[in-house]
This record gives sequence, structure tokens and C-alpha cells, in this order.
Amino acid sequence: MHKQELMIVDKLEKPVIPDNWDYDESVEKTIQIINKWKNITVEFLNELYIAREKLKKERGRGPLQGSKYRARLPETKGDD
Repeated sequence: MHKQELMIVDKLEKPVIPDNWDYDESVEKTIQIINKWKNITVEFLNELYIAREKLKKERGRGPLQGSKYRARLPETKGDD
């Protein structure tokens, strides 16, 4: 991880560690979270691809090239 990513992780509230934690349940839960994340990522990439192709055809340019579009994106520390 990069230093900036580690700083973000350090600022997260730590979860409560349960007394009755079960390894197999934790593995299953983690697999479900990863699968959900992968699906969201694929959906996100598909939407970006569709938007790019439509904008190229309709406007003759790529997506998010104007400041009005960038202003709608969430800011991330370290963006220059």
C-alpha cells in the first residue's frame, strides 16, 4: 500500500472484535464481500465504457473533459 492509503486506513474506526468469531463464517463473509465488490466494479466499468462510446459518437470527444463534469466527481486527497 502507498503511504497515503495507509494514512486513510489508520483513520478508520476499528471494528469491535467479537468473542464468538468463527473462521469459516469469516471466510464465507469475505468471499461474499469480494464477489459483490467485483460485480460492482464490472458494472462501473461497463457504465464508463458505454458513456465513453456514446460521448465519442454524439460529441466527438471523450468523457469528462470539461470542468463542469470534473466538479461532479468526488475529490480525493493528492489529486493535482
